[in-house]
Formats: sequence, C-alpha cells, structure tokens
Amino acid sequence: MTRTTTTSASALARIVVSTCALAACVAVAALTRRAMREGEDSRARRRSGDDAEAVTTGEDEPREDESTRGTTETPASVPSSSRGGGGDFEDARAVYADAMRMLCTWAGERGYEPVTRAFRRVAYLARAGGDAHLECEATLIVAEIEINALRRMYAVMESADVEESIDASQFERITSETLRLAVENGDRVSEARAHVVVGDYYLMARRDHAAALEHYGIAREFAREEGSLPLEMEACRRMQWTQSIRGDVRGAGTLSREVVRLTRLYAENEREKNRSDESNRGDGGDGVDADDDRLMVREHWYLGGYENQEVHALKELGCALRGETRRLSRPVVEGARQREAVDVFEEALDVLDAHWRATKSSFERDAEGAAIKLSILGHLGDIFDNYLEPENVAANRARAVEYRRRYETLAPGSFGPGVACPLCDVPLGGLDVDDAPVKMTFAWDACASKHHFHAACLDARFDDSRPACPGCVAERLARRTE
Repeated sequence: MTRTTTTSASALARIVVSTCALAACVAVAALTRRAMREGEDSRARRRSGDDAEAVTTGEDEPREDESTRGTTETPASVPSSSRGGGGDFEDARAVYADAMRMLCTWAGERGYEPVTRAFRRVAYLARAGGDAHLECEATLIVAEIEINALRRMYAVMESADVEESIDASQFERITSETLRLAVENGDRVSEARAHVVVGDYYLMARRDHAAALEHYGIAREFAREEGSLPLEMEACRRMQWTQSIRGDVRGAGTLSREVVRLTRLYAENEREKNRSDESNRGDGGDGVDADDDRLMVREHWYLGGYENQEVHALKELGCALRGETRRLSRPVVEGARQREAVDVFEEALDVLDAHWRATKSSFERDAEGAAIKLSILGHLGDIFDNYLEPENVAANRARAVEYRRRYETLAPGSFGPGVACPLCDVPLGGLDVDDAPVKMTFAWDACASKHHFHAACLDARFDDSRPACPGCVAERLARRTE
C-alpha cells in the first residue's frame, strides 16, 4: 500500500503512503511539542484524582476488551523504541517519533504491517501514560493505514474476493474505537478524521452508501467549523466517490467541483502564507507564525493524490463527468457531459505544465505528474474517438489522433501498427485518422495500465454485469497461474 502527501511551506514532511490516491500532511515536531504539553496536563489530571490508576509499564500486558482489541498490541509483538519501552509519556513520544520517521521513509511495496504495529505500540504506551491525545492520534493513523490497505485490495482484486476477505467485525472495532477516542477528547478535527474512517467502513465493508454519506457529511461540517480546508476537501472527495459508485453522475460532478474550489482556496491560502513568511524574514523575523504549531497539528490528515492538488482535483472532476460508477473498477459510462470533461482535462494539462514550469520540473523528472499527463491524454483521445457528437466525426478523429500522438511521443510503444489490440491481435493503430477508433475501459487508471482496445472489440466483449477491464482480468489470471 502507498499513501501520498503534500508538503506545505511550513515544513510539513512529505509522506508517500497511498496508491490511489491517499496523502498525510505530517508535522512531526509540531505535533510532538503540542502533544507533550497536552499529555503532561492530561497525565497530571488523571494522577491527581482519588481513584487514579497506577501507570502500566511498557512491559506489562495491556488490558483488552471488545472496544480495544485490534487497536493495541502487547509490546512484545511490536518494535521497541530506540529509547526503551516505558509507559511514561516521554517514551510514548519517542516511539511516536520513530513511527513517524518509519512512515515517512517506508516503501509501500514492503508492506505497512511494521508501521501499523509501531503506531499500535504508540497507542498502548500513550494510554498507559495517560496521554489521551496521543493515543487518539496513533489510533487514527492505524485506522487510516488499514483503510488504505483495503482500498489497495479493491484496486488489484475483484470486489467479491475483497469482500470475502474482510473481517468486518474487526474493521468495525478499529473504526468505532477511533471515533470513541476522538469524541472523548472533544477534538473536532480528530472527530472529523474519525468520521471519514467510519464512512470508509460503511462504504467498503458494509456497502451502506447512505451511512457512508452521513459520516462523510459530518466530517465535512466539522472540518468547515474548524477551518480545516484539506480535511473538508477529503470529506467532499469521499462523498464524490460514493455518489459515483451509486451512479449519481450529477451529484458526483457537483461534489467534485466543490473539491476543485476548496483545492484552489487552500492553494491560495498557502501562497499567501508563504508571502507573509518571506516578508517576515525580510524584516529580520524568523518567518514563523505564532499559530504555526497549532495550524500544523490541525493539518495532520491525508490529502489524496498528486502534490499539485489542483491537478489531481481537476482530473477527478473530469473522471466524474465521464460517468465513472465505481471508484476502483471505473468503467466509462456514456453520457452528455463529455464535452465538459474535455474542457476540464485540458485545463488540468495547462495547470500541470504551469506547475512544472514553476517547480523547474518536467515529464522526465516527475513520475506522478507524468502518469497523470499520460492518463489525461488517453482520456482525451478516448472521448474524441468515441463519445462526442457524430456530426463532427472527422474533426473529432483528428483531435483523437493528435492526443494519441502526444501520448506516443511521451511513452513510445503504446499505440501504432506495432502494438496489437489485446482482444483481436490485430494492430491497434490509433495514430492515424484512417485507423479504427480506439477505446479504453477505465475512467481513472486506463493509461497507467495501458489497456486500450479497438472500440468494436471492446464493445463486443465488455460485460455490463461484471464491469472489468479485459486486459486487467487477463493479467490477473496469468499471475494466478504462474
């Protein structure tokens, strides 16, 4: 599993932790400073009571009941901190810092179970040390990692196989414990994050779209109250995914436009903050706002996708307008919004190119941005070849060929007479107006998979009752027989 984060000018660490799109803005030092202050207060309050319990050491067996099983582990089963395993809040923070460093540098293909165990240890030590805020934070991170693991399963496996493998009862314990801790702490940002996690539980484990939308809506409202634009963006994004899964193209498009609006507002706020920091440094100040510590703590959640959030949001909007009905299988649905999708995708290309100019990057130096550019070029070729008004067939074919030639220039061997259609073994073509129309199945990841087909071949083979890409199905079957 991978998960991607966006850094801001206020020294947020960039963490790559999600495949489709998931990211966390993490300010380790800022969070540690605040958590230490709040943990000290919490610890003092708990120990000052007449019925205060003795603090458990890191070597003791943690108490386990139905609400905590699955969220904490015995210290013997998890990695130890380099500073030992006591139950005091200082030790919990040492383990937390180690876990964050692990999360920041961990390669997704290695699997995230060691990272999950590390944060479970943090939660256990924080509970033993009476640090409710750190316990909540660590438990949230565990839940977010578990959710993203489930998303990755849906991305690479058939839905039925994933659903059979889900332990819904343990999944429910993890999410309910996360929400309980957040509510007990009275922290609206943590509550919002927890409601996103619970919404994901209902969406993926229960297929209860109404309940998922309710929790995402609560998260969105709490985030708005707290002025947390990235978290509001993420809640809206989850609502858009749910509406897409339900087949509500209009509702998904409306929510996706809201994500674009929030993304632009957030980017402008960041630019303004950067200008203010530069001005303060020019006046001899250190460029650090007195509220940075609190702000950076509030911005601890995952932002889905590419580092330029506007590009990512525009691509999502284009896919929503195309009519994707399942976030992870993403079959393209014909509809009347294809022309608007063209405008959105072309705008995304302009924003991406401007981003590369501003950051002195390029297609060759930015792998994530390169994948997005190829995907959008593939979308545009697909739309012009198959989904626009028939009275302009010649002009539309010419535009489709133009976009595919740009694609082929960047990724040679994707189209042309030397590439065979996977369904008929006849040359795919796509680079000449006299070639047969080319079509793709997936609204989001078709170009990443490079599964393109003659339109007639795909139309004959596509199964609406089991909407999956024939190319991906064939690859999965091949892997199973190896």
